[in-house]
Amino acid sequence: MNCLQENVSLLILVIEKFLASPQGAAICDAVRKNIAILNGTLAKHLDKDDPKVRIIVKQLISALSSPSQEVTELKTLLYVHLEKKDEKGFV
Repeated sequence: MNCLQENVSLLILVIEKFLASPQGAAICDAVRKNIAILNGTLAKHLDKDDPKVRIIVKQLISALSSPSQEVTELKTLLYVHLEKKDEKGFV
């Protein structure tokens, strides 16, 4: 794991801890969607075998279930990067 991957993993851990806290549980859906997008963007820097990649993809699918064109374009952009992490194409 290189320095970038270590820092990305640390940042994802901080976000996960915040979401699990009472303050994180009280945030609105719009913020939750943006956090999922941030995690998706960070995940493209993780090693393809990192188990967090699968978890983040599931969070993205859940958070970005809106049928709007903007959300669809965001999903496509993020999935392209994350799909490269898994040769099995789990996305």
